Amino acid sequence: MTQNYEVESPIINSPFIEPQCYWHIEKAKPPVKAAGRRLASYFYRVPEHSGKGRKQKQQEEMFEAAKGKQVDLAVVNDLRGRIKQWRQGEYSGGVAYDGATLITKELLALWRSEDRLQRLFFAQIEAVETILFLVEASAMYRVGLLKIPQDELSGTAQAAGLRSFVRYACKMATGSGKTTVMGMLAAWSILANI
Repeated sequence: MTQNYEVESPIINSPFIEPQCYWHIEKAKPPVKAAGRRLASYFYRVPEHSGKGRKQKQQEEMFEAAKGKQVDLAVVNDLRGRIKQWRQGEYSGGVAYDGATLITKELLALWRSEDRLQRLFFAQIEAVETILFLVEASAMYRVGLLKIPQDELSGTAQAAGLRSFVRYACKMATGSGKTTVMGMLAAWSILANI
C-alpha cells in the first residue's frame, strides 16, 4: 500500500514578507512544517545513462536516484544573512554617510511601502537589495565575501584607456517578477548616478 504524503496547503507564507517557515519533505515520510527560511540549494543527480557500461557501486550510493544529492548554495545563503543585517540596520554602515545613499534609501522605502497600489513581493525587493548591497553596503558587511568577477580586457584595450565593467545577476523563479526587478534597478541606476 502506498502512503500519500501530499501537502494540503503548500502555500504557508505571505509573498510580501520574508518566508517564516517551509515544508521539509523527505522521501517516504510525511511533510513537516519547519520554522525559518529554507536554505538555498539545488539537487544534483547523475543522469541515468551516464554509468552505462560501467558498474560503479560508489556512484549509485552517492546519489539517490529519484532526488539526487542536495548541494547548498553557500554564497547565496551567506548573502541572504548579510543583506538581512543590512536591512535591519536601515541600510547604513553605522557611521555617518557610510552605506546606502539617500536616493537608495528613499527608493527602498518607496518599494517597501504597504500603501502602494500594487505591493512588491519580498523576492523582488530582496533581488534589488542584493545588487544594491554589492554596490553600496558598508565594507563591514562585505568582509569575507568573494570578489565579484570583472570582464578582463586585453593589453591593447587597456592601453587604449578602456575599462572593464562589473556584471551583476540575480536568479529568480518563473513568475516572480523579474521584469519589475529590472525596472527597479534601471530606476535606481539612473537616479543614484545623477
